[in-house]
Amino acid sequence: AKLDKVQAEIAALNKRIKQVDQAVKDNQSMIDSTEKQITTNKKQVEQLEAEIAELEKRIEERTEILKQRAITYQQTNGDASYLEVLLGSTSFGDFIERIGAVSTIVKADRQLMEDSKADQLALEKKQSTVENKLADLNDMKTELIGMQKDILQQQKQNEELKTTLKDKEAESKRQLAEAEAQNI
Repeated sequence: AKLDKVQAEIAALNKRIKQVDQAVKDNQSMIDSTEKQITTNKKQVEQLEAEIAELEKRIEERTEILKQRAITYQQTNGDASYLEVLLGSTSFGDFIERIGAVSTIVKADRQLMEDSKADQLALEKKQSTVENKLADLNDMKTELIGMQKDILQQQKQNEELKTTLKDKEAESKRQLAEAEAQNI
């Protein structure tokens, strides 16, 4: 009866060891998957940072152009209004050319400002995305550390179970030998 009890304990321990081994394998798969996600997210962050740098460069270039135009306007003491430019024409053909030039300048200035606003919005969106990805990376890293601790704990538990199993098997063999000796 003792022998059957010990063998039942051995079977239960073997089953538990298999469960812990499977848990270790599952956790290792999750770690591998998480590490791949971290690598992917790092690449996306690097790409977004490059795009952000490009957007910042374009915004800076447009800002410089608008600044130069403002300086030019200020140097003329603001006296040269569009109306004065038009009224200063010497002929009807000159008047038409000046209307075209003023229209082009106004459109260009408006387009520069609209482009700058659009780039600024895109920049803010990309920066928000980068911040979110970095937060995700930190969360994944924390999760990864937790999973690695779980694996180490499970492996330690598994080793303890294996030691217990060996002790039980040795005890079982000793009891079997004792029983055989008594029967003899």
